[in-house]
Amino acid sequence: MTKVLLKRENDRLKGFVISGHSTQNCDDLDGKLLCAAVSSAAYMTANGITEIAGCECDIVVEDGYMSLSLLKDSHAAQTILRSFELHIRQLTEQYSNIKLNLEV
Repeated sequence: MTKVLLKRENDRLKGFVISGHSTQNCDDLDGKLLCAAVSSAAYMTANGITEIAGCECDIVVEDGYMSLSLLKDSHAAQTILRSFELHIRQLTEQYSNIKLNLEV
């Protein structure tokens, strides 16, 4: 199960935490596709915020884990994080092995 926690404070997204793997076994193609989709979205979000929007972040990447916390916020960072949220919400509608939580 892949778990995605969106960190929010005062109606502003502050980052995310992704943990777990979506695959049930080594032959689980749907799980592999979901892991790739979530990973790709997370890396695109991190790169967009740091390299395009120029916002500072604390980013941790380990096997089955990635977190991003904004150190400097901007309108562009919010747009990118909201796009990430939309993408993850759509994945949760298609796959049962991903769970989205919101931290308020």
